[in-house]
Amino acid sequence: GNLERKIVASHFEKNKENNVLLAMSFGKDSLLSYGLAKEIGLNISLIFDNDTQNYEKRAQHHRRRIIKQFIRKETPITAFTDNIDCILESKSIKKPLNDLENLNGALSFILEFFPFAYIFKAKYFLFGNEKNLDDYYLNEDHAISYPSFDQTTFYAKKLNTWLAPLTNDKIHITSVIEPLYNLAEMKILYSRYPRLLQYIMSCYPPDKANSRWCH
Repeated sequence: GNLERKIVASHFEKNKENNVLLAMSFGKDSLLSYGLAKEIGLNISLIFDNDTQNYEKRAQHHRRRIIKQFIRKETPITAFTDNIDCILESKSIKKPLNDLENLNGALSFILEFFPFAYIFKAKYFLFGNEKNLDDYYLNEDHAISYPSFDQTTFYAKKLNTWLAPLTNDKIHITSVIEPLYNLAEMKILYSRYPRLLQYIMSCYPPDKANSRWCH
């Protein structure tokens, strides 16, 4: 109700314009977002989502090594365990829900980030939404399809619409790389922030793989 919303919103009254939250996955999007945000003088708090899904678990031994190095040379990272999608793997569900977890990824992130926004007094959630995620194709039924709709500009606007009444318009979602296509991102990383390339992780390696460059 309205009272509950006002109580929640009051927690974010002191959030500062210069404070931002950024989820670090160590892909090109989050690394470039970090480099740009730092260069323009934003006060960045980095969050690492320790996802418990199987394909994420395969990547963790590489990520742990990268995270230790990143913290030592760059800045601290706050980690949390994300098991929100475990409900989809429940044995009580008779029919498997294939890929359903991908439908609400961005919304789940926002809800999980709320405590960190309060702790770090952050005004903005930085998403790694890049321009090519706004591109679509026609599927076999001639319907418009997006590779990842929850990372499009349109969905980000919806999230901001949902956030506004909940936080009294005190927290917003944005992306500092939104105008860039992925090839431009790699060019900027290579030419402007080459030190960050040592942390990049290209994919989710297959079981027992000994490389983070499987693609």
